[in-house]
Amino acid sequence: MAETLDDAIYIKLASVDAITDEVGSRIYRRWYRPSDTMPIITFARAGTTPLGSSGCDHPTEKITFNLNIWGSSIRDVRTLADLVKASLRGWSSTSPLASPMKLNREQDLHESPTDGASFGLARISQEYSVFS
Repeated sequence: MAETLDDAIYIKLASVDAITDEVGSRIYRRWYRPSDTMPIITFARAGTTPLGSSGCDHPTEKITFNLNIWGSSIRDVRTLADLVKASLRGWSSTSPLASPMKLNREQDLHESPTDGASFGLARISQEYSVFS
């Protein structure tokens, strides 16, 4: 059983063979190392919104996470983003999640090159929320 929501998300992504076939162990909380080979998945908690009293039987907060799928081409990133989306949308862990993950938004982004390269990175950003 995962100890935190961050742990649960990491364990879920790392347990999907189709995802690890693409990224290996390159699933990171927050940032990746520039020396890593693409593609890469990063994720981080984006915010928590209080909803009510902790003495209730219903969720007391909405937790939002951002996942970023990084790669060299938008085609490769799209394929991996679809795998992540299929794995997380509607997924819930026995602990600490109280509701299934919900995809709120997905954006295709293109990062400018920072190392003098001709092309930057492709990135798809996915925002998920869960009620806990």
